[in-house]
Amino acid sequence: MRRQYQTIEMYRIIAALICICNVGNIVSVDPLAEEYGKLVFSSLLYRHGDRSIENTYPMDPYANKSYWPMGFGQLTLTGIEEHYELGVWLRKRYSGWLPEVYSTEDIYIRSSDYDRTIMSAEANLDGLYPPVEPKKWNQLIPIHTVPKLQDNVLAMSEACPLYSQELEKIQNDEDVQSFYAQFSSVIKYIFNNAGATMEEKSKPIYFITTVFQALTIESKFNYTLPDWTKRIFPEPLTTIAIKNYELSTHNNIMKRLKCGPLLKDIVTHMNEKKHGSLNPNRKLWIYSGHDTTIYSLLNTMGINNNLLVPYAAVLMIELRLNNTGNYVVTFCVGFSIHKCSICENRIRI
Repeated sequence: MRRQYQTIEMYRIIAALICICNVGNIVSVDPLAEEYGKLVFSSLLYRHGDRSIENTYPMDPYANKSYWPMGFGQLTLTGIEEHYELGVWLRKRYSGWLPEVYSTEDIYIRSSDYDRTIMSAEANLDGLYPPVEPKKWNQLIPIHTVPKLQDNVLAMSEACPLYSQELEKIQNDEDVQSFYAQFSSVIKYIFNNAGATMEEKSKPIYFITTVFQALTIESKFNYTLPDWTKRIFPEPLTTIAIKNYELSTHNNIMKRLKCGPLLKDIVTHMNEKKHGSLNPNRKLWIYSGHDTTIYSLLNTMGINNNLLVPYAAVLMIELRLNNTGNYVVTFCVGFSIHKCSICENRIRI
């Protein structure tokens, strides 16, 4: 009897599971297999590891590059370690399913065209594909990129006039204005103390996000923050920053324009795998991106819970075949290699 398979389409997935995973401990090789079916194909999207500041504000006491010997926006040693450990965990998770020796027939890696995302992918692959006897050196694995301004999949920075219009338009929405109105005095306080120029004040979302990222990274480096920041950091600045991230995919038009290309890429590979037309017939597709990439994708799929995306977070979108002959897609979001909480929720895309 011929099996009848459901069709996987962009917004019609049979079933899904989202859970916050602990990527520090692993209970079984494939903890979802018994309930949701055997693994057929996996797409991984992860954020780069710990980095130095990329942008500064006018009154930033740590704006001088002497404070950042690795350079601006670069992966740190901590970031390298984070991704190596994630790669080791992924090797355990996919043990027996993903061969230990690299082959282009098994895996494809795409990164945004940033040093930190490319280097994160390299460190991750060192953990995922350790040296195999009799060879003593690391396995060399290609990482593919496209120029930043042409990347509408990971960097999401390709120019789009319609998206820019929508972003400007939603800032006049009543709910958006209401949110920022409650923080008007805080925003003015930040402008004054951070030394915002007139141009920077005209782009408050970008400027506030820049200040938030700078303070977050500088505090992680144990640099003493200016006294004025005690009134606004970490709160309420973090709350404002999360809203800033949400605005990038605030409505359905923005979700389609921002995340449509990435979601289409993922679903296309799954459909091709399902129908036997994926060539080469790979098992694993890896995307090395940014916090904005993961946040936007989760928000687009309606499963965002307003959490900031930490370094080396990973989203695993796995295609499975269950014992009734149906294809099932499971989502697992790994937010930490050290701490976790478990949350399960049925969703339909």
